[in-house]
Amino acid sequence: APSPGANLCAAWITYVYMNAGAGHPTGNACDMYYQYCTSSNRSDLKVGMLVAVPSYAGNAAGQTYGHVAIYIGSGQVMDNIGRINTQSLDSWIQYYGNTHTPKWGFGGSGIA
Repeated sequence: APSPGANLCAAWITYVYMNAGAGHPTGNACDMYYQYCTSSNRSDLKVGMLVAVPSYAGNAAGQTYGHVAIYIGSGQVMDNIGRINTQSLDSWIQYYGNTHTPKWGFGGSGIA
């Protein structure tokens, strides 16, 4: 799924899940964090899970709406930051986990 634009990370997540036939997670990243992300235990992390924070100090939108990515395996996540970005989970956590503990879980009906 292409980037829908800057500050639309959750919209991109919805597009990715819909394109995969895995449901329709809704809301902003903060909503997704509280609705779908229940674990911070790395042993629970599976490909296709949302990785989210409800707020981060990077910018005004992040402080209000948080940020969300998708775990793609091998210690990597993809997210939309105005372009589609791939980075290590550790780097993502270091940057976005500055105010809240990042958590993960399947959005929508999940990916089998």
